[in-house]
Amino acid sequence: MRIKVLRYAAGRDDRIVSAFENVVFETPQAGWYVESRAGAGRCGMDTIALVERVGEVAFVADVCDRNTLTPEHIRAVTDEALHLRQRMQERIDCGAWIPLPYVAAFEALGWDAAPLVAHREKVLRKREEIKRSYRERQERAAEQRLREEQVRRQCRLLQGEADFRAGRFVRVDVFLGMCAKHKVRLHPRTLGVLCRHINKLSVTHIAEKAGIRSPRLDGCFEAIRRLEGKLSVAGDVPTIPDG
Repeated sequence: MRIKVLRYAAGRDDRIVSAFENVVFETPQAGWYVESRAGAGRCGMDTIALVERVGEVAFVADVCDRNTLTPEHIRAVTDEALHLRQRMQERIDCGAWIPLPYVAAFEALGWDAAPLVAHREKVLRKREEIKRSYRERQERAAEQRLREEQVRRQCRLLQGEADFRAGRFVRVDVFLGMCAKHKVRLHPRTLGVLCRHINKLSVTHIAEKAGIRSPRLDGCFEAIRRLEGKLSVAGDVPTIPDG
């Protein structure tokens, strides 16, 4: 049956249109039409719009896949159409969402839609509060992770300084961190050699990555000497914080 149906405008969740659709009515109050087709060989994935009719007003009550459309859906829509005002009050009482086509249907039937509109606004505000609370928790967690990472980095650098002073090896990323902390300027070529070819360093030795052809290491040894000088000027090794 081709009738006018109140439904969402294409691609919109804030606008209702009245459009002609070919509705298959399973009961006088409940029917369906194909909203979109999934393609050849996939008809079970077609999107089906469930239509609810109250008097002369028909509207989309829900959507589902053809595979999931069951007689229970039809019975539920039929029952809701026969007791629409009561069912909407039940939704309001339990805080359930009321889609916009129901508001349009109330208005088309000449019923008072204000309680539905107020309920939708209340639910939307609550959803926004939940989203805002979630974002705030995520931001706090991110800030906490950043603080913890900064503490861990500080500990790695302090431990690296202690190891470097003692002549032990330190990883190249720790070495670079110490150079940045003590303002040891690295030539771009030296920085490239360190990042690509070097595994770890000490005051006297450089351990290269396995299987990589050795480049000239003059710049790396110069960086080691300059960092050693900075650490000598810095004095005693600072206490490494717990954690």
